[in-house]
This record gives sequence, C-alpha cells and structure tokens, in this order.
Amino acid sequence: MLTLFSGVTPIGGALAGAHLAGGGSARTLLGVLLGLGLGSLSMLAVWFVDARVLRKVGVENISESTLRLLYLGVAVWVVGPAPFLSTLVAKGIIRAVMGEVS
Repeated sequence: MLTLFSGVTPIGGALAGAHLAGGGSARTLLGVLLGLGLGSLSMLAVWFVDARVLRKVGVENISESTLRLLYLGVAVWVVGPAPFLSTLVAKGIIRAVMGEVS
C-alpha cells in the first residue's frame, strides 16, 4: 500500500509545481506526465530498497523491529521528501521548457 502511495504523492507534487509555474492546460499536462515519471521512479526506489533490505537480512531472519523501521522509512518518504522534491523538479522543468508566465 505504501509503495502505491509513494507513486501517487509525486504526481500531486508535480501538479503543484505546474500550478506554481503558471498553471494552464499545457503546464498541467506536462505536470501530470512529469508526475507519472517521478512517481514511477519513486515506486522503483521503494521496491529496490525493500528488496535489498530483505535480501541483506533474509526473509526468515527478519525481525518485527526491522519491518517497522522499513515501514516508517517509507511513510516518511511518502509524506515529506517525495512530494516536495517532485514539486521542485516539475516547477524547474516546466519553467525551463515553457518559459516564465508574464
């Protein structure tokens, strides 16, 4: 569930970046496309980290505290850095591609 949230929150952040870059249909569409790309990358990152932790610790040896820490790390990523970074990236790319709104 958190993996899906890690893919959705960058879309919202990218839409916020499109709004901050000036809004409009073209900027919103570009924001959605950037959000889908950033969301996919975010989901892949969470999946790779999860797989690496499980491979390192071992599925049969994993403790409840390790799972809680992994869950907490993904939850913090979903709430904080993922939407914030996607807002900054989308705003910068949209302004670079489409220019400033006067």
